[in-house]
Amino acid sequence: MRPLGGAILILELDDGEREAGLERIRLAGDPGGSVRVVAASRDPSLAMPALAAGAADFALLPRDSAWLEDVRRAEAERSSRTDAAAAPEGHARLVVDVPPAGLAYEEYERRIVAHALERSGWNRSRAARELAISRPRLQRKIARYGLSEPPPPAGSAIPATRLGEFREIDHAADLGLDLSGPDPGAILEAAQRGLVQLLFGESPPIEPTAEREVRLEEVAHPELLKAWCERLYRLLEEESFLPLDTRVETSDPARFRARLAGAILAPEVRASASELKAVTWHQLAFGPAPGGGWRARVIFDV
Repeated sequence: MRPLGGAILILELDDGEREAGLERIRLAGDPGGSVRVVAASRDPSLAMPALAAGAADFALLPRDSAWLEDVRRAEAERSSRTDAAAAPEGHARLVVDVPPAGLAYEEYERRIVAHALERSGWNRSRAARELAISRPRLQRKIARYGLSEPPPPAGSAIPATRLGEFREIDHAADLGLDLSGPDPGAILEAAQRGLVQLLFGESPPIEPTAEREVRLEEVAHPELLKAWCERLYRLLEEESFLPLDTRVETSDPARFRARLAGAILAPEVRASASELKAVTWHQLAFGPAPGGGWRARVIFDV
């Protein structure tokens, strides 16, 4: 058996479907080494799949059942929390306390998901990337475990009169943006920034090196918002052009014009973006807000 360090999580694979058990191993594994997963089963044929999925070791039951208890007792003698500052530079480590008696997988997963969301400031794209799962799957786990985003600190909001704002929303298996701003141009500029965050988690650390001009002719503002998001994503798909800054020159739907400052992405950076299937008509809205300014919503099929 290989030596184990850090916190130990024992996953017994006989309680459910084979693939579900292997998926648990893949999610629970921590490349930083703060949590080591030991798979346990009465079926020896699961040993190689479990190790391939990321388990540090495999225990055959019932022969090793006493050994499992020894592992749990040994874990009581060491701290299961590793300071995140000790992680290698550039590597964000997910650390969850595992008590001496072990921890039910569902609770372990809930803590891992909550930790990733807290560390990302509830940026769901970034948290999903850290957990190596899709945004829709992350949203299902958020709903399953009843996790909720904490309210922003008092006074932290950027005044709407300064620039347009966006907020990520999750709708069933889809993603979306709620947008607000003092005028239609601010809404559309915020939509560009929000779309980049949905695709990459955050804007890649690159400087603008190219420009594009976008002209659209639509009948009304909701149709303009949909066409605008479609054009931005098409530029990424067809030209690997990522807009980093937008200046809307004319927000009239019938003669819309905007200038984009951005960059042509390297293939490895482009490959890291999430994929969108479509900009949908569902809940599409764009118009004056009752209290002043403008509000909009757009939903993306992923």
